[in-house]
Amino acid sequence: MADSQKQSAAAAPSSPSPSPSSMIDAFVGTANMNKEQSQQQDKQQNESEGTAAASQSKSRSKALIKSFSGVEVKPHPPPRTIPTASKPKEGTSMVQGLIQALSGAMVYTDVGNLETNRRLWNRYAEEWHEGDKASRCNTTSSTWVQEMAAHTSKTSKKMPHDTPQHITVVGEEWSSQEDLEEVLHEFLLPYLTPEGVVAEVGVGGGRVAMHVMGKCSSLTCLDISVGMLAKAKAALLAHPAANTVTKLDFVLLGDSSAAASSSSSSSTTTTTTTGSSVQIEYPTHLHSTFDFLYSFDCLVHVDLHTLYQTLHQIRMILKPGGKAFLSTANLLTPAGFRRFAAQVKYTVGGFYFLSPDIVTLLLKKAGLKVLKTSEVPEGFKEFSDDKGPAKGNLYYGRDFLVVVERMERQGGGRGGER
Repeated sequence: MADSQKQSAAAAPSSPSPSPSSMIDAFVGTANMNKEQSQQQDKQQNESEGTAAASQSKSRSKALIKSFSGVEVKPHPPPRTIPTASKPKEGTSMVQGLIQALSGAMVYTDVGNLETNRRLWNRYAEEWHEGDKASRCNTTSSTWVQEMAAHTSKTSKKMPHDTPQHITVVGEEWSSQEDLEEVLHEFLLPYLTPEGVVAEVGVGGGRVAMHVMGKCSSLTCLDISVGMLAKAKAALLAHPAANTVTKLDFVLLGDSSAAASSSSSSSTTTTTTTGSSVQIEYPTHLHSTFDFLYSFDCLVHVDLHTLYQTLHQIRMILKPGGKAFLSTANLLTPAGFRRFAAQVKYTVGGFYFLSPDIVTLLLKKAGLKVLKTSEVPEGFKEFSDDKGPAKGNLYYGRDFLVVVERMERQGGGRGGER
Protein backbone atom coordinates (compact mmCIF):
# COMPACT_ATOMS: atom_id res chain seq x y z
CA MET A 1 0.00 0.00 0.00
CA ALA A 2 3.58 4.64 -1.71
CA ASP A 3 5.91 7.67 -1.42
CA SER A 4 3.06 8.78 -2.78
CA GLN A 5 2.53 8.89 0.93
CA LYS A 6 2.63 6.17 3.64
CA GLN A 7 4.40 5.88 7.08
CA SER A 8 4.22 3.70 10.26
CA ALA A 9 6.25 1.68 12.68
CA ALA A 10 6.90 -2.04 12.73
CA ALA A 11 7.21 -2.00 16.49
CA ALA A 12 4.93 0.14 18.59
CA PRO A 13 5.30 1.62 22.07
CA SER A 14 3.15 0.16 24.78
CA SER A 15 1.30 3.42 25.43
CA PRO A 16 -1.94 3.93 23.45
CA SER A 17 -2.41 6.54 20.75
CA PRO A 18 -3.59 9.86 22.19
CA SER A 19 -5.89 10.36 19.23
CA PRO A 20 -7.24 7.51 17.11
CA SER A 21 -8.32 9.96 14.42
CA SER A 22 -4.76 11.23 14.19
CA MET A 23 -3.46 9.15 11.32
CA ILE A 24 0.15 10.04 11.92
CA ASP A 25 0.04 8.55 15.43
CA ALA A 26 -1.90 5.53 14.22
CA PHE A 27 0.64 4.96 11.47
CA VAL A 28 3.84 5.87 13.24
CA GLY A 29 3.87 4.33 16.69
CA THR A 30 0.69 2.70 17.80
CA ALA A 31 -0.46 0.26 15.16
CA ASN A 32 -0.69 -2.43 17.85
CA MET A 33 -3.36 -0.58 19.79
CA ASN A 34 -6.29 -2.90 20.42
CA LYS A 35 -9.86 -2.23 19.37
CA GLU A 36 -11.16 -1.58 22.87
CA GLN A 37 -8.54 1.12 23.47
CA SER A 38 -9.34 2.71 20.13
CA GLN A 39 -13.08 2.85 20.82
CA GLN A 40 -12.54 4.38 24.26
CA GLN A 41 -10.19 7.01 22.83
CA ASP A 42 -12.66 7.80 20.07
CA LYS A 43 -15.30 8.48 22.71
CA GLN A 44 -12.98 10.67 24.77
CA GLN A 45 -11.84 12.62 21.72
CA ASN A 46 -15.38 13.23 20.46
CA GLU A 47 -16.28 14.69 23.85
CA SER A 48 -13.26 17.01 23.97
CA GLU A 49 -12.73 18.24 20.40
CA GLY A 50 -15.62 20.75 20.19
CA THR A 51 -14.85 23.86 18.22
CA ALA A 52 -11.17 22.95 17.87
CA ALA A 53 -11.97 20.15 15.34
CA ALA A 54 -11.16 22.22 12.26
CA SER A 55 -7.70 23.30 13.41
CA GLN A 56 -6.88 19.82 14.69
CA SER A 57 -7.96 18.31 11.37
CA LYS A 58 -5.62 20.67 9.54
CA SER A 59 -2.67 19.78 11.77
CA ARG A 60 -3.39 16.05 11.36
CA SER A 61 -3.45 16.42 7.60
CA LYS A 62 -0.11 18.21 7.59
CA ALA A 63 1.41 15.59 9.88
CA LEU A 64 0.09 12.78 7.70
CA ILE A 65 1.50 14.27 4.51
CA LYS A 66 4.84 14.83 6.23
CA SER A 67 4.80 11.23 7.44
CA PHE A 68 3.91 9.66 4.11
CA SER A 69 6.23 11.87 2.07
CA GLY A 70 9.19 10.51 4.01
CA VAL A 71 10.18 13.72 5.76
CA GLU A 72 10.45 12.47 9.30
CA VAL A 73 9.53 9.54 11.50
CA LYS A 74 8.62 9.79 15.15
CA PRO A 75 11.21 7.74 17.06
CA HIS A 76 10.36 5.34 19.84
CA PRO A 77 11.05 6.51 23.40
CA PRO A 78 14.29 5.19 24.91
CA PRO A 79 14.04 1.78 26.56
CA ARG A 80 13.36 1.72 30.27
CA THR A 81 16.37 0.88 32.41
CA ILE A 82 15.89 -2.15 34.60
CA PRO A 83 16.97 -1.15 38.12
CA THR A 84 18.98 -3.42 40.32
CA ALA A 85 18.08 -4.07 43.93
CA SER A 86 19.80 -1.86 46.43
CA LYS A 87 20.87 -4.90 48.40
CA PRO A 88 21.14 -7.83 45.98
CA LYS A 89 21.02 -11.28 47.38
CA GLU A 90 24.18 -13.31 47.29
CA GLY A 91 24.73 -14.92 43.90
CA THR A 92 22.49 -12.51 42.00
CA SER A 93 24.63 -9.39 41.76
CA MET A 94 26.52 -10.57 38.68
CA VAL A 95 23.28 -11.45 36.85
CA GLN A 96 21.67 -8.14 37.82
CA GLY A 97 24.74 -6.26 36.70
CA LEU A 98 24.62 -8.00 33.34
CA ILE A 99 20.93 -7.18 32.91
CA GLN A 100 21.57 -3.54 33.73
CA ALA A 101 24.48 -3.39 31.31
CA LEU A 102 22.40 -4.86 28.51
CA SER A 103 19.24 -2.88 29.22
CA GLY A 104 20.31 -0.14 26.84
CA ALA A 105 20.05 -2.61 23.98
CA MET A 106 16.59 -3.87 24.92
CA VAL A 107 13.77 -3.08 22.50
CA TYR A 108 10.00 -3.14 22.57
CA THR A 109 8.34 -6.40 21.70
CA ASP A 110 7.60 -6.59 17.98
CA VAL A 111 4.18 -7.99 17.11
CA GLY A 112 5.54 -8.97 13.71
CA ASN A 113 5.65 -7.30 10.34
CA LEU A 114 2.51 -9.00 9.07
CA GLU A 115 0.42 -8.17 12.13
CA THR A 116 1.64 -4.58 12.17
CA ASN A 117 0.70 -4.23 8.51
CA ARG A 118 -2.70 -5.77 9.18
CA ARG A 119 -3.51 -3.32 11.97
CA LEU A 120 -2.18 -0.34 10.06
CA TRP A 121 -4.22 -0.98 6.92
CA ASN A 122 -7.33 -1.90 8.88
CA ARG A 123 -7.07 1.53 10.51
CA TYR A 124 -6.39 3.21 7.18
CA ALA A 125 -9.49 1.61 5.67
CA GLU A 126 -11.53 2.58 8.73
CA GLU A 127 -10.46 6.23 8.55
CA TRP A 128 -10.72 6.52 4.76
CA HIS A 129 -13.97 7.86 3.37
CA GLU A 130 -14.99 8.64 -0.17
CA GLY A 131 -14.98 12.40 -0.63
CA ASP A 132 -18.71 13.08 -1.04
CA LYS A 133 -19.65 10.63 1.71
CA ALA A 134 -17.12 12.21 4.05
CA SER A 135 -18.65 15.63 3.48
CA ARG A 136 -22.12 14.37 4.35
CA CYS A 137 -20.81 12.57 7.43
CA ASN A 138 -18.86 15.66 8.50
CA THR A 139 -15.69 13.58 9.00
CA THR A 140 -12.11 14.73 8.68
CA SER A 141 -11.01 11.84 6.46
CA SER A 142 -11.76 13.61 3.18
CA THR A 143 -9.41 16.37 4.34
CA TRP A 144 -6.34 14.20 4.73
CA VAL A 145 -7.16 12.16 1.62
CA GLN A 146 -7.34 15.36 -0.43
CA GLU A 147 -4.19 16.70 1.24
CA MET A 148 -2.42 13.49 0.30
CA ALA A 149 -3.70 13.75 -3.27
CA ALA A 150 -2.52 17.35 -3.44
CA HIS A 151 0.99 16.30 -2.39
CA THR A 152 0.96 13.49 -4.94
CA SER A 153 -0.12 15.84 -7.72
CA LYS A 154 3.29 17.51 -7.48
CA THR A 155 4.77 14.40 -9.13
CA SER A 156 2.60 14.97 -12.20
CA LYS A 157 4.33 15.97 -15.41
CA LYS A 158 1.50 18.36 -16.26
CA MET A 159 1.86 22.07 -15.55
CA PRO A 160 -0.03 23.32 -13.77
CA HIS A 161 -0.72 20.06 -12.02
CA ASP A 162 -4.30 19.37 -11.06
CA THR A 163 -5.35 17.98 -7.70
CA PRO A 164 -8.01 15.25 -8.02
CA GLN A 165 -11.33 16.68 -6.90
CA HIS A 166 -13.01 13.38 -6.11
CA ILE A 167 -11.20 10.26 -4.87
CA THR A 168 -13.49 7.25 -5.20
CA VAL A 169 -11.17 4.27 -4.63
CA VAL A 170 -8.72 3.79 -1.77
CA GLY A 171 -5.20 4.42 -3.07
CA GLU A 172 -5.98 6.93 -5.79
CA GLU A 173 -4.37 9.45 -3.45
CA TRP A 174 -1.00 7.61 -3.60
CA SER A 175 0.19 8.48 -7.10
CA SER A 176 -0.68 10.45 -10.19
CA GLN A 177 -2.98 8.62 -12.59
CA GLU A 178 -0.49 9.05 -15.43
CA ASP A 179 2.31 7.31 -13.50
CA LEU A 180 0.05 4.43 -12.51
CA GLU A 181 -1.27 3.90 -16.02
CA GLU A 182 2.23 3.96 -17.53
CA VAL A 183 3.35 1.21 -15.14
CA LEU A 184 0.29 -0.92 -15.80
CA HIS A 185 0.60 -0.59 -19.58
CA GLU A 186 4.24 -1.72 -19.46
CA PHE A 187 4.32 -4.31 -16.67
CA LEU A 188 0.80 -5.66 -16.14
CA LEU A 189 -1.71 -5.34 -18.97
CA PRO A 190 0.45 -7.12 -21.61
CA TYR A 191 0.25 -10.31 -19.51
CA LEU A 192 -3.54 -10.42 -19.26
CA THR A 193 -5.64 -12.59 -21.56
CA PRO A 194 -9.42 -13.02 -21.77
CA GLU A 195 -9.10 -16.61 -20.52
CA GLY A 196 -6.45 -15.79 -17.91
CA VAL A 197 -6.74 -16.80 -14.25
CA VAL A 198 -5.27 -13.89 -12.31
CA ALA A 199 -4.52 -13.02 -8.66
CA GLU A 200 -3.52 -9.86 -6.80
CA VAL A 201 -1.56 -10.11 -3.56
CA GLY A 202 -2.30 -7.03 -1.47
CA VAL A 203 -5.39 -5.81 -3.32
CA GLY A 204 -5.87 -2.93 -0.89
CA GLY A 205 -8.93 -0.94 -1.89
CA GLY A 206 -8.92 -2.25 -5.46
CA ARG A 207 -7.05 0.63 -7.13
CA VAL A 208 -5.10 -1.62 -9.53
CA ALA A 209 -7.76 -4.33 -9.75
CA MET A 210 -10.17 -1.82 -11.28
CA HIS A 211 -7.85 -1.73 -14.32
CA VAL A 212 -7.79 -5.54 -14.52
CA MET A 213 -11.55 -6.03 -14.47
CA GLY A 214 -12.93 -7.21 -17.80
CA LYS A 215 -9.49 -8.24 -19.10
CA CYS A 216 -9.33 -11.76 -17.60
CA SER A 217 -11.71 -14.61 -16.81
CA SER A 218 -11.20 -14.51 -13.04
CA LEU A 219 -9.50 -12.35 -10.44
CA THR A 220 -8.69 -13.56 -6.93
CA CYS A 221 -8.02 -10.71 -4.51
CA LEU A 222 -5.81 -11.55 -1.50
CA ASP A 223 -5.11 -9.28 1.46
CA ILE A 224 -4.27 -9.48 5.16
CA SER A 225 -6.55 -6.54 6.01
CA VAL A 226 -10.25 -7.24 6.42
CA GLY A 227 -10.92 -3.51 6.13
CA MET A 228 -9.09 -3.15 2.84
CA LEU A 229 -10.68 -6.31 1.45
CA ALA A 230 -14.11 -4.88 2.24
CA LYS A 231 -13.19 -1.65 0.41
CA ALA A 232 -12.01 -3.68 -2.60
CA LYS A 233 -15.24 -5.68 -2.63
CA ALA A 234 -17.35 -2.56 -2.63
CA ALA A 235 -15.38 -1.03 -5.51
CA LEU A 236 -14.99 -4.13 -7.67
CA LEU A 237 -18.50 -5.50 -7.35
CA ALA A 238 -19.78 -2.18 -8.70
CA HIS A 239 -17.72 -2.67 -11.87
CA PRO A 240 -19.79 -3.65 -14.96
CA ALA A 241 -17.53 -6.67 -15.58
CA ALA A 242 -17.92 -8.08 -12.06
CA ASN A 243 -18.92 -11.75 -12.21
CA THR A 244 -19.95 -11.37 -15.84
CA VAL A 245 -16.68 -11.06 -17.77
CA THR A 246 -14.45 -11.44 -14.72
CA LYS A 247 -15.34 -13.77 -11.83
CA LEU A 248 -14.27 -12.37 -8.47
CA ASP A 249 -13.04 -14.14 -5.37
CA PHE A 250 -11.67 -12.64 -2.15
CA VAL A 251 -9.19 -14.23 0.23
CA LEU A 252 -8.49 -12.83 3.70
CA LEU A 253 -5.04 -14.07 4.62
CA GLY A 254 -4.02 -15.22 8.06
CA ASP A 255 -6.78 -13.70 10.19
CA SER A 256 -9.25 -16.30 11.43
CA SER A 257 -10.77 -13.78 13.85
CA ALA A 258 -12.34 -11.69 11.11
CA ALA A 259 -14.08 -12.29 7.80
CA ALA A 260 -14.66 -9.86 4.98
CA SER A 261 -18.25 -8.78 4.55
CA SER A 262 -20.17 -11.24 2.44
CA SER A 263 -21.16 -10.36 -1.10
CA SER A 264 -24.70 -10.21 -2.37
CA SER A 265 -23.54 -12.32 -5.31
CA SER A 266 -23.55 -16.04 -4.63
CA SER A 267 -20.79 -16.52 -7.23
CA THR A 268 -18.40 -14.36 -5.22
CA THR A 269 -16.73 -16.06 -2.28
CA THR A 270 -14.57 -14.96 0.61
CA THR A 271 -12.00 -17.37 1.99
CA THR A 272 -10.33 -16.83 5.36
CA THR A 273 -7.01 -18.53 6.02
CA THR A 274 -5.12 -18.97 9.25
CA GLY A 275 -1.57 -17.96 10.04
CA SER A 276 0.67 -16.26 12.56
CA SER A 277 2.06 -12.76 12.95
CA VAL A 278 5.27 -14.07 11.42
CA GLN A 279 4.25 -16.16 8.43
CA ILE A 280 1.15 -16.93 6.35
CA GLU A 281 0.61 -19.99 4.19
CA TYR A 282 -1.67 -19.37 1.23
CA PRO A 283 -4.64 -21.75 0.81
CA THR A 284 -3.61 -25.11 -0.63
CA HIS A 285 -6.56 -25.10 -3.04
CA LEU A 286 -4.88 -22.16 -4.79
CA HIS A 287 -1.60 -23.99 -5.42
CA SER A 288 -0.61 -24.03 -9.12
CA THR A 289 -3.74 -22.05 -10.02
CA PHE A 290 -2.78 -18.73 -11.58
CA ASP A 291 -1.53 -17.83 -15.04
CA PHE A 292 -0.56 -14.38 -13.83
CA LEU A 293 -0.21 -12.69 -10.45
CA TYR A 294 0.69 -9.16 -9.47
CA SER A 295 1.58 -7.36 -6.25
CA PHE A 296 2.11 -3.67 -6.87
CA ASP A 297 2.87 -1.00 -4.27
CA CYS A 298 2.40 -3.60 -1.54
CA LEU A 299 5.69 -5.42 -0.90
CA VAL A 300 7.37 -2.05 -0.26
CA HIS A 301 5.90 -2.33 3.24
CA VAL A 302 7.27 -5.74 4.26
CA ASP A 303 10.62 -6.60 5.77
CA LEU A 304 13.22 -8.86 4.20
CA HIS A 305 12.09 -12.11 5.80
CA THR A 306 8.42 -11.46 5.10
CA LEU A 307 9.28 -10.69 1.49
CA TYR A 308 11.18 -13.97 1.11
CA GLN A 309 8.34 -15.96 2.65
CA THR A 310 5.82 -14.19 0.43
CA LEU A 311 7.85 -14.94 -2.71
CA HIS A 312 7.75 -18.66 -1.86
CA GLN A 313 3.98 -18.49 -1.41
CA ILE A 314 3.59 -16.61 -4.70
CA ARG A 315 5.56 -19.28 -6.54
CA MET A 316 3.38 -22.01 -5.05
CA ILE A 317 0.12 -20.52 -6.32
CA LEU A 318 1.44 -19.78 -9.81
CA LYS A 319 0.98 -22.42 -12.50
CA PRO A 320 4.20 -23.91 -13.93
CA GLY A 321 5.42 -21.19 -16.27
CA GLY A 322 3.06 -18.68 -14.67
CA LYS A 323 4.26 -15.08 -14.49
CA ALA A 324 4.11 -12.39 -11.82
CA PHE A 325 4.63 -8.63 -11.66
CA LEU A 326 6.11 -7.39 -8.37
CA SER A 327 7.44 -4.12 -6.96
CA THR A 328 9.78 -3.33 -4.06
CA ALA A 329 11.32 -0.11 -2.74
CA ASN A 330 14.73 0.57 -4.30
CA LEU A 331 17.44 2.24 -2.23
CA LEU A 332 19.53 2.87 -5.36
CA THR A 333 16.97 5.16 -6.99
CA PRO A 334 16.89 8.95 -6.46
CA ALA A 335 13.46 9.09 -4.83
CA GLY A 336 14.13 5.87 -2.96
CA PHE A 337 17.28 7.18 -1.31
CA ARG A 338 15.62 10.51 -0.52
CA ARG A 339 12.93 8.70 1.45
CA PHE A 340 15.42 6.37 3.10
CA ALA A 341 17.66 9.25 4.22
CA ALA A 342 14.65 11.04 5.71
CA GLN A 343 13.66 8.05 7.82
CA VAL A 344 14.96 7.51 11.34
CA LYS A 345 14.22 3.79 11.07
CA TYR A 346 12.21 1.35 8.99
CA THR A 347 8.46 1.77 9.35
CA VAL A 348 5.59 -0.24 7.89
CA GLY A 349 3.77 2.76 6.45
CA GLY A 350 7.10 3.96 5.15
CA PHE A 351 9.19 1.66 3.04
CA TYR A 352 11.61 -1.20 3.65
CA PHE A 353 14.35 -0.27 1.23
CA LEU A 354 16.23 -2.95 -0.66
CA SER A 355 18.43 -3.05 -3.75
CA PRO A 356 17.79 -4.92 -7.00
CA ASP A 357 20.59 -7.42 -6.37
CA ILE A 358 19.06 -8.44 -3.02
CA VAL A 359 15.60 -8.80 -4.54
CA THR A 360 16.98 -10.74 -7.51
CA LEU A 361 18.73 -13.15 -5.15
CA LEU A 362 15.55 -13.73 -3.14
CA LEU A 363 13.58 -14.31 -6.33
CA LYS A 364 16.06 -16.90 -7.52
CA LYS A 365 16.10 -18.68 -4.16
CA ALA A 366 12.30 -18.70 -4.17
CA GLY A 367 12.21 -20.33 -7.61
CA LEU A 368 11.29 -17.28 -9.70
CA LYS A 369 13.15 -16.28 -12.87
CA VAL A 370 13.52 -12.60 -13.76
CA LEU A 371 12.14 -11.69 -17.19
CA LYS A 372 11.97 -7.90 -17.11
CA THR A 373 12.96 -5.04 -14.81
CA SER A 374 12.42 -1.29 -14.61
CA GLU A 375 15.04 1.41 -15.16
CA VAL A 376 15.40 4.87 -13.64
CA PRO A 377 14.37 7.49 -16.23
CA GLU A 378 17.18 9.70 -17.48
CA GLY A 379 17.03 13.11 -15.82
CA PHE A 380 14.44 11.92 -13.29
CA LYS A 381 12.91 14.72 -11.21
CA GLU A 382 10.49 13.71 -8.50
CA PHE A 383 8.48 16.89 -7.94
CA SER A 384 7.35 19.84 -10.02
CA ASP A 385 8.57 23.24 -8.83
CA ASP A 386 9.00 26.80 -10.06
CA LYS A 387 11.85 25.61 -12.28
CA GLY A 388 9.65 23.20 -14.19
CA PRO A 389 7.55 20.05 -14.06
CA ALA A 390 8.51 16.68 -12.66
CA LYS A 391 10.28 14.37 -15.09
CA GLY A 392 10.00 10.61 -15.34
CA ASN A 393 7.68 8.12 -13.68
CA LEU A 394 7.67 8.23 -9.87
CA TYR A 395 7.57 4.43 -9.60
CA TYR A 396 10.57 4.02 -11.92
CA GLY A 397 12.46 6.66 -9.96
CA ARG A 398 11.70 5.13 -6.55
CA ASP A 399 11.01 1.40 -6.86
CA PHE A 400 12.30 -1.78 -8.47
CA LEU A 401 9.66 -3.28 -10.77
CA VAL A 402 10.14 -6.81 -12.02
CA VAL A 403 8.31 -9.46 -14.03
CA VAL A 404 9.18 -13.04 -13.08
CA GLU A 405 8.28 -16.57 -14.13
CA ARG A 406 7.87 -19.69 -12.01
CA MET A 407 10.86 -21.98 -12.48
CA GLU A 408 10.85 -25.76 -12.28
CA ARG A 409 13.79 -27.87 -11.29
CA GLN A 410 15.19 -30.19 -13.91
CA GLY A 411 13.71 -33.63 -13.54
CA GLY A 412 10.64 -32.24 -11.74
CA GLY A 413 10.26 -31.50 -8.09
CA ARG A 414 9.70 -28.28 -6.21
CA GLY A 415 11.55 -25.15 -7.26
CA GLY A 416 13.09 -22.67 -4.87
CA GLU A 417 15.36 -23.06 -1.87
CA ARG A 418 15.01 -22.71 1.87
